[in-house]
Amino acid sequence: MAAGFALISFLAMAPVRAEQPEALSPEASRARFVLPEGLRIALVATEPEVFDPVALCFDALGNLYVVENRGYPSGNGGGPAGSVALLRDNDGDGRYEDRRLFAEGFDFPNGIMPWKGGVLLTDAPHVYFLKDTDGDYRADLREIFLEGFKLGGSTQLYVSHPTLGLDNWLHFTNGLSGGTVSVPGHPEIEPVNMGRKDLRYNPLTHALEARAGRAQFGLSFDDFGHKFICSNRNHLMHSVLEPGDLTRNPYLNASTVTQDLPVHGAASPIFALSDGRTTAYAHEGAFTAACGLTIYRGTALPEVFSGNSFVCEPTGNLVHRDILTPLGGTFEARRGPDASASEFLATSDNWSRPVFLANGPDGALYVCDMYRKTIEHPTYLPDEVAAITDFDSGKDRGRIYRITAAPGRLPAAFGDTAPESLVAALGHPNGWHRDTAQRLLLEGSSLDIAPLLEAALRDSGSMHARIRALHLLNALNALSQTHVLAALRDAAPEVREQGLRLSRGMAASPPEMRAAVLALANDLHPHVRFACALALGDIETPGSGALLALAAILRADINDRWTRLAVLSALDTTPLAFADVLLEHELGAYAGWLEFMERLGRI
Repeated sequence: MAAGFALISFLAMAPVRAEQPEALSPEASRARFVLPEGLRIALVATEPEVFDPVALCFDALGNLYVVENRGYPSGNGGGPAGSVALLRDNDGDGRYEDRRLFAEGFDFPNGIMPWKGGVLLTDAPHVYFLKDTDGDYRADLREIFLEGFKLGGSTQLYVSHPTLGLDNWLHFTNGLSGGTVSVPGHPEIEPVNMGRKDLRYNPLTHALEARAGRAQFGLSFDDFGHKFICSNRNHLMHSVLEPGDLTRNPYLNASTVTQDLPVHGAASPIFALSDGRTTAYAHEGAFTAACGLTIYRGTALPEVFSGNSFVCEPTGNLVHRDILTPLGGTFEARRGPDASASEFLATSDNWSRPVFLANGPDGALYVCDMYRKTIEHPTYLPDEVAAITDFDSGKDRGRIYRITAAPGRLPAAFGDTAPESLVAALGHPNGWHRDTAQRLLLEGSSLDIAPLLEAALRDSGSMHARIRALHLLNALNALSQTHVLAALRDAAPEVREQGLRLSRGMAASPPEMRAAVLALANDLHPHVRFACALALGDIETPGSGALLALAAILRADINDRWTRLAVLSALDTTPLAFADVLLEHELGAYAGWLEFMERLGRI
């Protein structure tokens, strides 16, 4: 996908724009942004340091890697034009003024993440591993890391967004192209046909798995491993279940595993300050190119923004914000209180094209602005329109911005990388630091760190540290039933939820752990109850205790369709026994009762 930024559309902005035939200077363009009161936006890099930025990442030293999709939308006729720039802030002023051409010669590169002293780059049909081994700031090592991703009908429909999840797997989007993916050098690993799903890869075992969701150009996790994706018209979706959660009950007729979250709806209205128009009038004033979805997990914005979702809409020259609230097994998303008829970030500069967002080492929210006169792909324009449309203006430009509430900045370098310091950083207030500490510990993947992780699980006052310690122990095959039992009894519901998730992968549980799982059916947090329903469904032959626990979950959350589905999926050989249990409860007054009983009757 290349500029998945324009995930655009099957619609697209009209080629004619009012009153702005020329690009604005970086400072003039920056001055046109409108943000919530108290926030500020600053330039991090601009041409000639960066061109056509569509993705970025920071390594542990604070270096900034930028994917430049310079061939978008259709190449340049002179060979692959995509590149990766390595930017450095040598004087610590927040501007990355030192540009090095790290790697070049890619068709339509669109995603990047740090990995083992280098970076992973998505450029269908491959994911590349790039590394500078001789210290000249240029990648002399270029290896195919994964291969087999398909090329779609247009360049924005390719694999993208390499992301390390809380589960210690590397996640990739489908991009609407999919593919049959394999691991070079590991013929023992069966290739995986992605179909209509996303992909994850285990860097320790080399296993591949297709995963729920069919993300286009946008994938992000919150602090607790919940996966969020977007498509061009659906700007915020949650992957609530995996297909295996449904197929374990062969009599359950259900296939949906993702939820559109905004109460303002899919393809919801947007409030642009620019004068763009659409060629599909039904899409006028609505999302058509949602991309770059990110859950903000930093510290440089006020606390009210923590855990919010942000997504770019480049055809509307804006960034949209939603506030997430737990609801049953999933969430609901609402516009910010100051955004009933406005957006988090908007501009009257028609050339400004936000396409990608990221959490930074300083706690700020970073924005890639591809800065193009035209962002549409010619595939989605009539031939006669495409023939007279200027797709090239802006290819010599590009901007990266930082959004904060105050001018102060955390150090861009990660600092001490000793194992003790990395484990301590698992509880850092800033999400980027937690992610980086987890990644560095995973890259080392030594059992020597297990005692440190056990100490964090036992003693850390940070639920973030305890959660990541659990998952790292699991990745190292050092997770015990004692660890999981401690998580199930943790004071933080977020940790209890992780304990339930991890309990699902363990062998037969002792009575003490089984009792702890059953007890969480009455937890006060809906996400814990939902995770408990899924865990109870993994019990090979649910006894009366499990059925009573499922009934308690249903009683608390019967109006949530995802909880109803999780409970139904937990029933296989016991639907009649469960019906007897339910008839002993007063549930008929709830809106979800008839729907649940109808589906139970079918099973």
